Amino acid sequence: MEKRISRREFGKLAAVASAAAISPGLLAKPNGADDVSDLEAKLAAPFSEEARKIAAESLAAVERAAERRLKHKLPENSEPVTVFIPRRGKDG
Repeated sequence: MEKRISRREFGKLAAVASAAAISPGLLAKPNGADDVSDLEAKLAAPFSEEARKIAAESLAAVERAAERRLKHKLPENSEPVTVFIPRRGKDG
């Protein structure tokens, strides 16, 4: 059965993903602090258990991607690459 979430809970998840993507400083764990708890403290209401799990997985994925991105070295004078991803229009 499909689990539905409210618009507010979706907004919380979107805020977590946005904050994690925009602010690499949020990924730092000073004194072993829990990132999800830090983000949750900035919100008006606490996460549900499912939202907490999704947020933790998303933050971990962003952290792994950032580590891989920083390890990758570009050759000298490399050109930027733009990737255009085709999307389906309104007509299907």
